[in-house]
Amino acid sequence: MLSTRIKVLHKFFTTHITQTICKYSTGSSFPYGVASFEGIRNEKKFFVDNTKFIPLLEKEGKNLFFTRPPRFGKSLFVDTLAHYYDVKTSKDKFDNLFGGLYVHKNPTDLQGKYHILKLDFSIDVSSKSNVEIATEEVKKNLNDNISSSVEMMVEKYNLPAKKIIKENPLLSLKHLSQYLNAKQSGLMILIDEYDRFANKLMSENMQVYRNMVRGKSGDPLSSPIRSFFETLKSISGNNPNFRTFTVGISPLALADASGPNTMDDISLNDTYGDIVGFTQKDIDNGLAIAGVKKEYEEYIRSMLKQLLNGYYFIGTHPDNGLFNPTISLKFLELLQNKPEFIYDMIDQNLNYNIWLEVLADKNVATPTSVLDITSEVSGIDVVYSNIATYNYFPIGGSISNKFTTNEMLYSGIMDDCRHLYSFLFYHGILTIQPTNSVRNASMKIPNLMRYSEFLPRLFKKMHFDIQYFIKFTRNPDAINMKEFLWSILSELEILYGNLFDELSLQALLERAFLYIGGLTVEASKRYVLQNKKTKEPDLLFYQKDAKDVYLLELKRVRPNAIEYPEEENNQNFKSKPINWYPSEYEENRIYLMNKSEEQLENFKIRKEYCYQNNNDTSVKQLIFSAKKQLSEYANLLQNEDYMKDKTIHKFVVVQVGYPIIVKKLE
Repeated sequence: MLSTRIKVLHKFFTTHITQTICKYSTGSSFPYGVASFEGIRNEKKFFVDNTKFIPLLEKEGKNLFFTRPPRFGKSLFVDTLAHYYDVKTSKDKFDNLFGGLYVHKNPTDLQGKYHILKLDFSIDVSSKSNVEIATEEVKKNLNDNISSSVEMMVEKYNLPAKKIIKENPLLSLKHLSQYLNAKQSGLMILIDEYDRFANKLMSENMQVYRNMVRGKSGDPLSSPIRSFFETLKSISGNNPNFRTFTVGISPLALADASGPNTMDDISLNDTYGDIVGFTQKDIDNGLAIAGVKKEYEEYIRSMLKQLLNGYYFIGTHPDNGLFNPTISLKFLELLQNKPEFIYDMIDQNLNYNIWLEVLADKNVATPTSVLDITSEVSGIDVVYSNIATYNYFPIGGSISNKFTTNEMLYSGIMDDCRHLYSFLFYHGILTIQPTNSVRNASMKIPNLMRYSEFLPRLFKKMHFDIQYFIKFTRNPDAINMKEFLWSILSELEILYGNLFDELSLQALLERAFLYIGGLTVEASKRYVLQNKKTKEPDLLFYQKDAKDVYLLELKRVRPNAIEYPEEENNQNFKSKPINWYPSEYEENRIYLMNKSEEQLENFKIRKEYCYQNNNDTSVKQLIFSAKKQLSEYANLLQNEDYMKDKTIHKFVVVQVGYPIIVKKLE
């Protein structure tokens, strides 16, 4: 129980400080939430010098691609490049902005040689339900974004306005490149947040995402993303004075677009392991600038390391994991502006949960879109179990740098979750073991902040609303049981393919039940049946001190085990079982969900997939056998001492491909 003083202190932190102090202000040395290189340098703010990488990037290639997690310093680095290479950066301005930095003492020949076009693809996505209308709106927003940036560039450098074609910004880029190339002037295009809108569309409207990224069937260049990068490829082939630097969160959208292979992906290059992010040395420098008291320094260093450290990329020094720079700057600004409250929290020995709440930043938290996508991936149960250990686990191969949405979503079906683990790695939810190379990687959640905000949200996304359980316990009938179970299963619809068996279903429900506080769950208690054979009831759960006990017998008929009734006229399915491969998934799911329980019960089960009792050749017969088994379990269970004076509620649950049938035994 928190004392009154701590409660007041906590309230002050989570309301007053986080709302009024944690904003960029001239009174702070720390540019929390700021990505303007010029603003930071002019106002003498805290800046980590990563300009030593500029000469290396020039040697790496002319068209570079780089990914890092959200809010990890990518935008600030892009802005640094813009000022370094800009022909408008005079010598005095260069000295002012870059004085004291590595490249000021070691400038390259290309410094100040380029006309800079900065693009940011953080555009609005359409909420329209009509796919065609929504696609056109997003296309228009993207084209307007590029056109506006091109117009600002033309005005900035006093270039011929006639080169601009508002209706066709990609043609405008070609015209400007040709014009500058003829004058032997350089053109550099810097693309920030290339996949920002694509990540959002991926969870909100997959079909619009496909149209924007992949293009319409048979017309790949109808994809604005692909057309854009194909344009850059064309310009690069005709202009020796042209360079690009593209940054984003993951390579997924580019892979889906079958993007041109002319870009060099340096994301997994060990030379650039700490190109962005804060090292322990950077944190120590920040603490010194903030004026930390010596007696509190060690506690703060230890606390920040557990909460914010632990990010490793290929090439990051194994003894020096990286800190999330945005949250680190937030803490340093708090420490400088309100040190007495920081020290008071330390003196009160508050647990880390309060620190996590104080340091929380919605811009750094896992986006809802990532949670949506992750929760829908087949095999998510195994993935969740691995992640929840908070220890390193092998991902089964190499980190993927070229994988598509389909390859990620159907990871479980293909028995290869590397693509999902890689997706989470790129988003900063997982990190690699410090000694790992790209191959044979092991991963874990990097720190307590990411662990505490990601896992609970993912679990809730994967499972259920507790209100369904409360409703069921108040009236434990078949209808409420079905609603309760469906609140769990419906969130994982893509999981139920042919590889998902009865034991998988049992494990999934068992873990979901364990999430409910005060619930005892038994899934392996062995009983001796009347025929002397032993059997383990699938699930038994009850609340402590409650009189009601719930016993479940689970059966699952896999999609490829189903035969259709003779009267079925649907020619698409008449001659074959449901294969339920990814390409047929949605069609089959809708087909089964539209069937009544009576129709589902009449489905035949293919002989090679029948249970041990060969008489169970239909769903109806399977239910009959399950009821008989369940009655035997219940009779044996009633004789247990701890079950005396308890009411046992008996349910048979059969999942027919996707929909479930629930029968309660009286």
